[in-house]
Amino acid sequence: MLLGLVVRLHEITQPIVRFHPTRHYRSAVLARACYYDIAPGIPDWARKVADANRGMQQAGEPPLMEWAACGAYLALGHEEIVIPRVLAILIWLSGAIPVWLIARRLASPTAAALASCLHLFMPYGIVASRNFQPDPLMTVAGLWAIYALLRHHDEPTRLRFAVAGLAVGAVAGWPLLAPALIGGVAGAGIGAATTDKK
Repeated sequence: MLLGLVVRLHEITQPIVRFHPTRHYRSAVLARACYYDIAPGIPDWARKVADANRGMQQAGEPPLMEWAACGAYLALGHEEIVIPRVLAILIWLSGAIPVWLIARRLASPTAAALASCLHLFMPYGIVASRNFQPDPLMTVAGLWAIYALLRHHDEPTRLRFAVAGLAVGAVAGWPLLAPALIGGVAGAGIGAATTDKK
């Protein structure tokens, strides 16, 4: 994970964004408008321009990353686009943990280590995780939701069911429909086989 961080921090301050610049721009606009609305000493004309730019952006995911960036800007006292980019990197890197847990549960510790390395060092992941956009957060939330589903299917309880349901719901559910159905069918098959043996 440390090596993954070093690789991603290379030239992180460069202003040019080569991966989905419109997504990066949208998040930057939302974070700026939030910051300008709250920060003291911002001229009225700048607030109006920031609000107008925010109003032109399409609706999308809840602006969690943008709010985090806004909070960081307020703490720092000025805008610094590197902060949300580093936050996106750290969130993506943390995804190696659920990847390892899922792969260890489905295969072996060796396979889990390999899966984590793929998550950390696939070229697409390196490039995508350097952008200021919600995708790293959604990806990692989806991985934790899959792990919660696996834990529930391993040992079903009401608490694990609730946690899995909340986790799947938090990432808009539909991308995890296939893992949930496969786990449910597999669980039902195992239960039926156990009943037959008895």
